Order: sequence, then structure tokens, then C-alpha cells
Amino acid sequence: MDFTSAIDGLILLLSGVMIVLFSKGVVFSGLTQQEQSYGLEKPTFIVGAIMAVIGFVAIIMGVL
Repeated sequence: MDFTSAIDGLILLLSGVMIVLFSKGVVFSGLTQQEQSYGLEKPTFIVGAIMAVIGFVAIIMGVL
């Protein structure tokens, strides 16, 4: 079995989760204040959430 797409999905899922945590201020809270002043908090959250969902789907499709 080839789990290449599942591993790619895992990397994408972890990247998306880190971006979501960054946008909510859990990771690097000092940078989050700058991004809030520019109004980038919500778009960053949306991009991270989409990446996480695509990564989750890639994991499921890679395992099946």
C-alpha cells in the first residue's frame, strides 16, 4: 500500500492547524496583535481551516 497521499494530507493537516492556532493567538501571540491591527485575523483563520479540512480529506482518501 502506498501511503504517500496520506502523509501529504497529514502534513497539510498539521500546517492548517498551526495556522489556525496562530490566527487565534495561541502560538506567537505578539505577532497576532499586528495581524489584528491590519485585519488579517479572519482571513488567516479561514485559510488555515481550509488547509486542515483538505488535509483531513487527503488522509481519508489515502488510507481508503
